[in-house]
Amino acid sequence: MSLNDYLLFVKNNYLKIQNIIIVLGNESCDLDSMVSSLVYSYYLYKKTNTIHLPVINIESVDEIYYRNEAVEFFKQVGLNIENFIYWGFVKNLNVSKVILVDHNRLSLKQENLYKDKIEEIIDHHVDEKLYKSFSMKIIEPVGSCCTLIAEMIGGIK
Repeated sequence: MSLNDYLLFVKNNYLKIQNIIIVLGNESCDLDSMVSSLVYSYYLYKKTNTIHLPVINIESVDEIYYRNEAVEFFKQVGLNIENFIYWGFVKNLNVSKVILVDHNRLSLKQENLYKDKIEEIIDHHVDEKLYKSFSMKIIEPVGSCCTLIAEMIGGIK
């Protein structure tokens, strides 16, 4: 299953999932954050055969059009932004686990929903040391979160 097929499958089936695990990028929703969420969720699915929802941390597809570089990038690599899962889709769902990518501090609107559900953190920003119980935490001062994820996938980490 390709990444695009996975995204379409997840989009069509996420409401049927019992134990929802989200891979949540940061609130600024820059390209690093979006790619990190998409790629890491797909990697985890391929590795564990468990669906991880890659959540683009904006309300809907309408907002992604303000991020011209992202729209053009996804067009160039053949990913359909209509198949992405946006924060607005999941904010009212009962999420069981959260994986933070490209940030290690939840936004105020997400803090009460997820602070006790954080399972992993992968980030390249300064560690704010806010959450204590998780199975994995990688915070290193590199150029992007995508670098850390690529190193994990490539077996370097």
